Amino acid sequence: MRMENPFVFGEPVRGGSFIDRERELLRLEQYLQSSRNVIVYSPRKYGKTSLVLRAIDDLSGEILPIFIDCYAVMSEKDLARALSKKVLRHYPEKEFFETVKRLFLGVTPKITLKTVPEVQVEVEYAGEEEWRDAFELPQRLAADTGVPAAVVFDEF
Repeated sequence: MRMENPFVFGEPVRGGSFIDRERELLRLEQYLQSSRNVIVYSPRKYGKTSLVLRAIDDLSGEILPIFIDCYAVMSEKDLARALSKKVLRHYPEKEFFETVKRLFLGVTPKITLKTVPEVQVEVEYAGEEEWRDAFELPQRLAADTGVPAAVVFDEF
């Protein structure tokens, strides 16, 4: 009789596949709730991403998660674009265009409407001053919603 391996390897785990790490999870959640900066450091494949995702899931409704996988980010400008896209996802669709105009005063967003009801936004930053403003967007989101934003840079 062959027994199936209960452990998931090579990808973040969620839900019932996440086991143990209760002490680390509680500590991380406390840091996120108090808006502290945290660096989670360990060797590769030790479950850092799974731990952070679990903390974000547990705090659903208490924080606004902005999770950015930086593996393919090659420049500060790329990071600013990724951050902008993730922040915009937290705004209601009915206020979307007004929000874009308000948040990106000096930037012209590229908006693509597809046949399937979906709006895709790409923010193009011309100058350094414009893309540096993107790093203030999580704070603006928190101020607009009254809920703290937790920004996670994974694979940084």
